[in-house]
Amino acid sequence: MIRRPPRSTHCISSAASDVYKRQVHGKDKFGGTIPVLIRRSLLLDDALLNLHKLGTAFKQDISIQFTSNDGVMEVGAGHGVFKEFLTLLSNQAFDVAQGFFIETKDRELFPNSDFINQGNYQRIYEFLGMVVGKAIFEGILIQPVFSRCFLNKVLGKTNNLDDLKLLDAKLYENLMKLKYYKVPTLIKNRVTWKV
Repeated sequence: MIRRPPRSTHCISSAASDVYKRQVHGKDKFGGTIPVLIRRSLLLDDALLNLHKLGTAFKQDISIQFTSNDGVMEVGAGHGVFKEFLTLLSNQAFDVAQGFFIETKDRELFPNSDFINQGNYQRIYEFLGMVVGKAIFEGILIQPVFSRCFLNKVLGKTNNLDDLKLLDAKLYENLMKLKYYKVPTLIKNRVTWKV
């Protein structure tokens, strides 16, 4: 039996994965690498402007060229620059300070309803989904941790009352108290419910 050291096994499987990606989604299907210019100072804005419009071509190899705040092109090319870009982009886009998401008490992300009530939210959330998909496709680890309630919704699964505990523990606790009250006690205390 031939045994390979773990490092060479990883390289071989990684190389095989790259060949598969290129055959299924790579240059043969889409026709080459897409060059994209990104200003570091406007990373999220430039990414949304230049990458969202690619649609399914976002699966293709993308060559990122950074420019500094002074407009000077930075040296660097290849997958390392794209990995840096995707990591910086996801850190910035999924930061709660951006306002796209809120954090639960367990530090999990859930879409911010205040942002959803504003205008162009669908385009931004669609783009953020593309970013997560690209990270998965390329095997790049990104930091956001999403709430199970949100993931259930994305996957088309139904949330139940127990899932509410993860999103809003206080509301869940109060609903559980109401659930076990006797009807005469509710009437006597004139309990009402507003949504």
